[in-house]
Amino acid sequence: MRFDSSRFPGQMKANHGILEEKCTKCHSLERVVIPFVTGVTPITGQQFDMNAMKATLFTMVRKANTKSIAISKDEAKAVSTLLKHLLDESAR
Repeated sequence: MRFDSSRFPGQMKANHGILEEKCTKCHSLERVVIPFVTGVTPITGQQFDMNAMKATLFTMVRKANTKSIAISKDEAKAVSTLLKHLLDESAR
């Protein structure tokens, strides 16, 4: 499972690069894709919506920073922007 980043608008391509660089240090990109395909978070089984996405991103940033995988506020914002775009697109 992969996102076709070539179809992303301008800045979303760069944001996708940050997502791939940071998020795949701890888990597969497939794990990021699954909620967009199924509409359900893989661990908790809850509905994957904007609130779940924000909570998951916050938790992942916090966990990454405790594992010395520094994710800056700007990087977290870029990933959040991309995930919001993807969530909006998956709802269409």
